Amino acid sequence: MIKRIIYFMFIVTFFSCRNENVPVKIKKIYYPTGEIKEIDKILNDSILIDTSYGYYKNGRIMFMEVFDSLGRLSGTAQYFGDNGNHWGSDNYVKGIKQGESIQYDSLGNLWFTQFYQDGQIAGDYYIYKNKKVIKYKFFDFVHGLATKIEYDSNGNIIKNDRNRIFFDTMQVVTIPGGFNLYKISILQSNPLHTANKLIANYYDKAGKLIDHDSLTTTGIHLIELQKKFKINFYKMVLTDTQYDSTLKKTYTGSYPITFAYEQ
Repeated sequence: MIKRIIYFMFIVTFFSCRNENVPVKIKKIYYPTGEIKEIDKILNDSILIDTSYGYYKNGRIMFMEVFDSLGRLSGTAQYFGDNGNHWGSDNYVKGIKQGESIQYDSLGNLWFTQFYQDGQIAGDYYIYKNKKVIKYKFFDFVHGLATKIEYDSNGNIIKNDRNRIFFDTMQVVTIPGGFNLYKISILQSNPLHTANKLIANYYDKAGKLIDHDSLTTTGIHLIELQKKFKINFYKMVLTDTQYDSTLKKTYTGSYPITFAYEQ
């Protein structure tokens, strides 16, 4: 969402150490006129670690970015304007955008929020004006833009292009004892004034229901289920039901997932 460009002017380094065997350098970068521009911690002469700080010439903070021990962005990165207003924030896991990203306009007013999964824009996307949502979008990995809703200043819907309302991904891991572990991630659409309920039914190959989950998920963006089954697990059916109180209308999405296995 937010990119920064660093111009290296004058660099001064001071040595410290995390332990006796791993030297850490504190690197300071200055503007040509002498003001501090950036402070970093460098491991092994090249790897950014811990927290980096950037500054404007007027001394105000420009950014704060956190790096893990391998030099990857980690946690929440914060960005600011030279007037002190908050520009926005991004969340990272192992150098990849993950979770909510927020951006503000030049006056510090909320502009939009969007969600990332594994570095891709996915799920809810809200655009604001005068502190109110004026547009809502929902993205999934397969279809891209799946839903788009526009609102007037009173929250009434003026455009409703609502298609897919959830998207799921799954990881399957074989574990001891003849079991498979199923890790199910579900991105769910959350427009304004909408109540959500998610139902997951699990069947064997004969069509017998072997497990069932029913969850009220209003306002929850990412749902993660973890199930353990023996080899008889054959099919899962996910059903997401949404009731929009503005339109007084119910929307339902249902998706069967079948697993092939050897007897």
